[in-house]
Amino acid sequence: TWSGRYTYHFLAVFLGKAGELRPLYGLVCASVVALFGLGLFGIARVAQVGRGAAAFCGVLTVLVVLAGHQCLPNLYMLTDALTMGVLQGMTLVFLWALCRLWHAPAAQALKTRRQAVIVGVLTVGVFEHSALAALAACTVAVLLAFVDKLATRETEPDTAQNARTRLRHVCILWIWILGALLVSFLSPGNQVRWATRHIDTE
Repeated sequence: TWSGRYTYHFLAVFLGKAGELRPLYGLVCASVVALFGLGLFGIARVAQVGRGAAAFCGVLTVLVVLAGHQCLPNLYMLTDALTMGVLQGMTLVFLWALCRLWHAPAAQALKTRRQAVIVGVLTVGVFEHSALAALAACTVAVLLAFVDKLATRETEPDTAQNARTRLRHVCILWIWILGALLVSFLSPGNQVRWATRHIDTE
């Protein structure tokens, strides 16, 4: 039955056999940890931090994550890595994609928005927490873009087009995220999982 955690199930099907091979097992878990570093590296680059300094931020992020003993089971156990580990890492990568969309030049905005949509839809399909986090971040971006559009119209009417374009792109991304979240939360597989685990929705 179709489940709302489509990204996780895709990863579990294609990477589930990694548990039988120790090198592949380690590679999958290391890739999940690398998502944290990738996300912060990307955010630093959007903030115009130098490539070397951004790489240092990414490596430092990975070390900080590994230093948290309570987080380690999410990173060295394959099932947990593909759920809780990917959940947190993909959320950080989505924040990077959202920041890239906000600062993207007009000529690259459409391409950047498509990339953000792909990352966002995948983030929603990992876990319920990442879905809500992605929607919350996107909602905040829409509100900020709307306020920016109003401020630009009041002070610089001739340049309001850039603010309107940004608002349009962020709104389209928000619609995609909301649609993916509805598909994820309303999928029939969720009812089966709740019934199996004796989860009461009331």
